Amino acid sequence: MRNTLLLNRLWHVALIVVLIASGISCSQYEYDSPTPGILEIRLKTKNNRADFLRFGGGNSFYINLKSLEGLRGQQRLTILPDLNSIQRSVDGDIFNTLDTLARDSAYVLGETYAPPGTYTGLDITAEVLQGAEFIQLISSYGFPTIVRTVAPTPTPPALNSLPRPGESLGITVNEGRRTVVNVMLDLDSTLVRRTEFFECDLQFYVSSIQNY
Repeated sequence: MRNTLLLNRLWHVALIVVLIASGISCSQYEYDSPTPGILEIRLKTKNNRADFLRFGGGNSFYINLKSLEGLRGQQRLTILPDLNSIQRSVDGDIFNTLDTLARDSAYVLGETYAPPGTYTGLDITAEVLQGAEFIQLISSYGFPTIVRTVAPTPTPPALNSLPRPGESLGITVNEGRRTVVNVMLDLDSTLVRRTEFFECDLQFYVSSIQNY
């Protein structure tokens, strides 16, 4: 009888050890969510006409950013104004592309927590600010000059998909790290000078990707 009880106890102990060992050996990583990284998009303005279209000093050329998305296969990641935002303004967010922040790649268009992985592209929906289709240039004497901008015909779409179809950006977001994508607004191509106005078609491309 005593031997039987001892055997039963040993059997129970062995069973517990087997169950614990099985629990330890079972990998849990496929059920765990990885820590997100941060995807940050900055604006840089390319401008080789700085003698005329100068940065800063009250000069302005405004765009209205309506939406910004990162693409990963069939998935779309909405990139908000900052990490504390829950949505973009329904009217869009206004940026002065002649601000010195845009000259120095320090103008943050948006940032968001992003699942780690490789993002193949960006969708940017932006247009010249409605009701302010002009460039304001301040002279050294403090007098403003207003130059009209006109959309070409037919009107170009507000959506800019980066990169071109069939290409991939290869934006890598690492767990717990920050990825900064610099988006260039090419004013040299965006603004075509006519006699009394600029013809305007916003032209964006990705100039650099930095992983920190």
